[in-house]
Amino acid sequence: MLSRPEKTIAVDCEMVGVGDGRQSQLARVSIVDFNGVVMLDTFVSPTMQVVDYRTSISGVRKSDLDNGNAT
Repeated sequence: MLSRPEKTIAVDCEMVGVGDGRQSQLARVSIVDFNGVVMLDTFVSPTMQVVDYRTSISGVRKSDLDNGNAT
C-alpha cells in the first residue's frame, strides 16, 4: 500500500508532572502536515496542579499555561 503524503500528519504531545511529579498530564499538542505546515499548536490546562514543568524536555513553562491561552 502506498502512502498518500497529502493524508499524512504528525502529532506531538508534551507532558508535565503532576501529583508526586511522576504522574503526567497533557500540556501541549502540536499537529503538522506532511509538508511541516502547522495545523494545530495549543497549550492545554492540566486538571491537576503542576509540580514539574519538565521545561528542559517539554519546553513548557509556567507562563505558557498561566497566560490565559491554554485550553
